[in-house]
Amino acid sequence: MKKFALVLGICLMVFACTKEEFQQVSPSKYLKIDLTNGSALKVMPPDSIEYQQLNIDLLQVRAKLDSAGWQDLPTNQGIYDLVQLLDTDTMISNTVMLADTLKEIRLVLGDNNSIMVDSVLHDLDIPSGQASGLKFKFQPPVYLSGMDSLMINFDGDASVHQTGNGSYKLQPVIHVE
Repeated sequence: MKKFALVLGICLMVFACTKEEFQQVSPSKYLKIDLTNGSALKVMPPDSIEYQQLNIDLLQVRAKLDSAGWQDLPTNQGIYDLVQLLDTDTMISNTVMLADTLKEIRLVLGDNNSIMVDSVLHDLDIPSGQASGLKFKFQPPVYLSGMDSLMINFDGDASVHQTGNGSYKLQPVIHVE
């Protein structure tokens, strides 16, 4: 019995002296970002341009988080024809991240943005979208709290303008829901 008590005492000391570090894990949050074209939901502005295609070249979705700063999100890169998104939407990013506060989203665009007017494809100038991205600031910031879904509602009709020299410019009118 004394040997059993001695062995038990040694085992207790060995296991009691073992340090096991437990890391506190922040809860994961899911963020899904969809793109749609809300032009069909309202009356067209009188000076709007009738177009058959409105193509944006999406390279990267970025998120500015309170504690982590700017993060590149997994992005479904490609050229998106906003005309095809009139009554539907498409997922452009879906990710798991740590709980945080979302301050801003940016869509970084490439060089292959275009518009088709009267069956002719024209380049589409995007003054700030290609350098720093199309920006969506959240006031107040959005706290990511589980399965969050953001809808970027791109108003194509109000966003496209023809310049005096016949070229086309995109000044995005966007709502995030």
